[in-house]
Amino acid sequence: MNICIQIGNSDNKLTQERWSHFIRDVETVVKYWVDEIYFSGFSRPDAEWQNACWIFSASNWGFYLLKNQLISIREEYNQDSIAWSVLETEFI
Repeated sequence: MNICIQIGNSDNKLTQERWSHFIRDVETVVKYWVDEIYFSGFSRPDAEWQNACWIFSASNWGFYLLKNQLISIREEYNQDSIAWSVLETEFI
């Protein structure tokens, strides 16, 4: 199963230090539970809004455990949401 997750700080709820910890915590659990990371990217350092994205594959078991941990991290950092997209890949 291929998944894309996206986080942001466009509302500036997080200080730069908290934002860096949020990214670190999300990336830590992604690396732990996924089979393979295909892409990770972050907004430019001079961008007005801060964003991060990961695209990866995960087994069904890792999928549910990761999702639950991301919800906990989102709550810990007082974020409204983490975007979670299950991707359908088609080779053309």
